[in-house]
This record gives sequence, C-alpha cells and structure tokens, in this order.
Amino acid sequence: MRLLADALQMSRFHPDDVSDLRALLATLAGLEPERLERGQVLQSDRPMFRGVPATIDILDSAVSGGQKIRFHYAHVVLRQVGPQKDSRRPIQKGGIGIGRYQPFLEKTEKEYEFYPYSMVFKKGDYYLIAGVDPQPGEQTKMFHFVIDRICDIEILDDSAVGHFGTDFDFARYVNERPYFYGGQAVEVEYRVIGGLDGTFSWFPNAQARPDRTAGQFTVRVKVQPDAMVWWALQYAESVEVLSPPELRDRIAKTLEKTLEKYQAKP
Repeated sequence: MRLLADALQMSRFHPDDVSDLRALLATLAGLEPERLERGQVLQSDRPMFRGVPATIDILDSAVSGGQKIRFHYAHVVLRQVGPQKDSRRPIQKGGIGIGRYQPFLEKTEKEYEFYPYSMVFKKGDYYLIAGVDPQPGEQTKMFHFVIDRICDIEILDDSAVGHFGTDFDFARYVNERPYFYGGQAVEVEYRVIGGLDGTFSWFPNAQARPDRTAGQFTVRVKVQPDAMVWWALQYAESVEVLSPPELRDRIAKTLEKTLEKYQAKP
C-alpha cells in the first residue's frame, strides 16, 4: 500500500483525486490515512482536470467491453492574470507590473471517437492508446492521449463489438517509442559514447556491444523513426545514428536547421 500510495503521489493526477484515492488505500489496508501521506504531490500547479479516476473507470469498461468512446481533449494555453499592462506608457521601476501568465487546460471543440485499446504510464504521464479499428493489429494506426486531458468522455452504447481481446504486444509497442508517435518501428543502429545508462533507460530491449574504442558501444534498437529523431537530438553529444541512412540524413538536416537558428543573433 505504501508503494501504491507513493505511485499516486508521483503521478500527475489532480491533488484532490490523489487524496481521495490515498484515503481509499488506507481503508483497504486498515491504516490511518496519515500513514500514507508522507509523499508530496509533484507539479501540483500543473493544470489538470479533476475526476481522472472516473475517466479511467469508463475507459476500463470500454476496453473490456470492446466499446467505442467519444470525448473532448484539452491543450495547455496561457492566460494573463493579475494587473494588465498599460501600453500607453512605459513601465516604471517600482510601479505596477505587467501581470503574469499561467497555464490552463482549454477544451477543444473537436470530438474524438475511438476504440480504446490500452492505458499505459510513460515517463510520468498516463496515456490512452486508441484507434479506429475495433481490434488493434500491426498495421493499425494508433493515437495517443494524455488521460488527464480527456474530458466529457462517454461510451457509445451502440458500438459494442463483443469482449475486447487481443494478442497485440503493447509493452513492445511502448518500448519502441521513447516519445509517442504513430507509425511502424524500424531497426536502428547507433554509436554511443560514455555509457549505456540512457540507452537502457529508454530502450529496455536494446542490444549492445562494445566497440574497439574504450567507452564506446554500438547499439541496435527497434524504434519509431520520428521518435528516434528527437531522442537522438536529446543525446546529440554522445549518440551518432549509423543506420538506416535516411534516418541519419534526417537528423543531419534537423541539426543544420538548428545550427542556423543559433548562429543568428536573437
């Protein structure tokens, strides 16, 4: 129960939802709620909707029943709060400030309809993996949504296709995506200098071998190409993609455009 309570604290659920769930865990364990309150809610100022546990409950029912769902999605926007800037005169030292901006979640007007396949944690966020096909397969186009940004969710009662069941390997699918992008994964080989901690943190199934040069390794992974571009840029000082050549060229062009930005005066 301690482990589950800490996992809730490390998630990005609304603090009120975390408190409710933690109290429920304490009840199940026969403990006083204070016993499970040592952790702290991370990023408590991050904009989140309340009611994520209810959303998960609906998603769980839809997944197990093979039912389509409809929902809205939200994106982070900035809204100005506090004193407004007076554009007719300069700001004086010690005077009223120009206000400040805070992030909020803003619901989009677009409605989404998908069959939900699975819910997975990835680097601190809880994701829904969904698609338009009733059953996922290797050629299915997958869509990914952060669950705490899903709102107005409902099950479409006339969409049931029977009990959901699949042999699709979602663990493999997630491991092939350091960042969530759709599309097929490909075999990638890269050279890394200095150690393998970053490699196995992101790619649990990586295959590595030492190079002749001390401290260098050649690694083979299966990964979605778009995700690999951004992963390789993240570790640009220590990682060099060797193959496939089209991915290597794409990274090189991205680096050239990035260099142009930083060579120009801001």
